[in-house]
Amino acid sequence: MNNAAIRGVLVSDFNIEPLYGYLKNDEQAPSIIPIVAPFGQVIQTLLDTDNEIWSEYHDFALVWTRPESILNSFARALDFHCVQTEDILAEIDDFVSALENIRPRVKTILVPTWVIPTFWHGYGMIDMRKGLGLVNTLMHMNLHLAEKIENVQNAFLLNSERWVRVAGEDAFNPKLWYLGKIAFGNKVFKEACKDINSALQGIRGDTRKIIIVDLDETLWGGIVGDAGWENLRLGGHDPIGEAYVDFQKALKSFTNRGILLGIASKNEESVALEAIEKNPEMVLKIDDFSCWKINWDDKA
Repeated sequence: MNNAAIRGVLVSDFNIEPLYGYLKNDEQAPSIIPIVAPFGQVIQTLLDTDNEIWSEYHDFALVWTRPESILNSFARALDFHCVQTEDILAEIDDFVSALENIRPRVKTILVPTWVIPTFWHGYGMIDMRKGLGLVNTLMHMNLHLAEKIENVQNAFLLNSERWVRVAGEDAFNPKLWYLGKIAFGNKVFKEACKDINSALQGIRGDTRKIIIVDLDETLWGGIVGDAGWENLRLGGHDPIGEAYVDFQKALKSFTNRGILLGIASKNEESVALEAIEKNPEMVLKIDDFSCWKINWDDKA
């Protein structure tokens, strides 16, 4: 694993200092050394490559914006003016062009998708209506951004809607905005930090390539050496057994992404392998594991 520090620039139209703090103090490798560009000057910062902030090459730039700030047409839509979707999409094209401008200055560009505060209810029950609803428009905006950003080398979208969903009612706090121009609650920034760190690890190739699991009370409920494979809690009309089956399904899905599975378990190998082979509720089969170490030796 490459433990060299990662240097990056945080460009935003709001006060992004909370994220700066989480990234800088995150104990998860690799360490991140972020620089914060003046907030509220996103387009100016992206277009002015002579700016001191671009004087050195950076590992990444995070460009996090609020749609109503970066897109004038969408800001008008939030005020319930009649706005053509095409006008908003044209402004998105201009935004992506500005992102392309910094490509020679950074290795990777990360762009969180756009969200609006959950307390904005828009047009109520018709907010999904095409050409009118704010939510419908926002979905089109993010899809258009995703399509256009594919043409920007080494640029990636991050799903900020997930951060908001995890934060729940703490995602937005008007008091933070009016006191410090902070657009989101701390829980959003914490989740963002996790995804940014994960993205940077993936870009550097520091991804998990194998998952090692135990057997008893991990892939199934019970101790196979005591209960026998026929009496394990796995599947059936049993909430615990169903949970173990779903866990195995999740592990199997990782193999579709090229991640290997292995077993490290204190058990009799013949007994454990028999359970894997014969229990009809097993989702994972012997062929799903690239290696195993099943004996009574210390696995540390």
